[in-house]
Amino acid sequence: ARQAGRSASLPSSSLDRCTFLDRIVSDEPAARRFTVRYYPKAGVVQCGWGVYKVEQKKFGCRVLTDEEREENQRRATYRAAANIRRDLLAIGADRMLTLTYRENQIDRKKALKDLSRFVRVMRKRFAHWASVTVLEYQQRGACHFHLALAGFYDVVLLRSEWVEIVGRVAVTREDGSRQMMPNGNIDMAFEPDGRGNACSKLAAYMAKYLRKGLDEGREVGDHRYFRTQGIERPREVYYIAPDAPEDEEMGLSYEVITTLLASVGGYPAIWFGPTGPGRSGCAHGERNN
Repeated sequence: ARQAGRSASLPSSSLDRCTFLDRIVSDEPAARRFTVRYYPKAGVVQCGWGVYKVEQKKFGCRVLTDEEREENQRRATYRAAANIRRDLLAIGADRMLTLTYRENQIDRKKALKDLSRFVRVMRKRFAHWASVTVLEYQQRGACHFHLALAGFYDVVLLRSEWVEIVGRVAVTREDGSRQMMPNGNIDMAFEPDGRGNACSKLAAYMAKYLRKGLDEGREVGDHRYFRTQGIERPREVYYIAPDAPEDEEMGLSYEVITTLLASVGGYPAIWFGPTGPGRSGCAHGERNN
């Protein structure tokens, strides 16, 4: 994302580059902050802004109430869903696979070991392999995975590798005989249909639809989702002058999105979110496929 600000040719008179990109709060109380996330592979730009006050240091510790723990879990789940969306956009994921078991595999640790082996095999076969995975449970209680990745891969090849990992099981046929069958399968659950931005659609689907199951079967400390190493989430942070017009951020969002996306695939589609408290807001732009 470091090159995003440069390629956008942002007016230096309107924006001051934040030196500490990872700071949660501004150096001055009530500073206006403007954030840009540019995902070139997905053709998506996200802008957000708001007023941030200096963080108040907390001293000592206390026991949280049940309501506070529940609220913390809810917020953590929303953060995980947002990070899933950002990771998918970062790798430009445009299709999703579903990895299932034939037998009733309810052991989460065993299923995650199988997933880890599968990803290792794929990364050895394909040096550019990058994926984001969410574990979900079927109605019968069995684990299955939703795995998002970018670009075309031969499903027959992926299915054979998954079966090699999970093995085969004996299945009783209608005539009473026993037959060895693959213990798993892989189906294409989402792929580009040529309408709209496939990366944006998939990211929105996984972040919103799967959010309700991120905590299912998960113990405290367990990961809510899984991603391959090397995925970077772009972010550029700028300060807005306190005396700038109230609609300054909206104008900057429009300029950034059109500059970054208009030259690589036609005029982009742009959405502005509702303005929240403290003059906070967001904008989303995406390149149409």
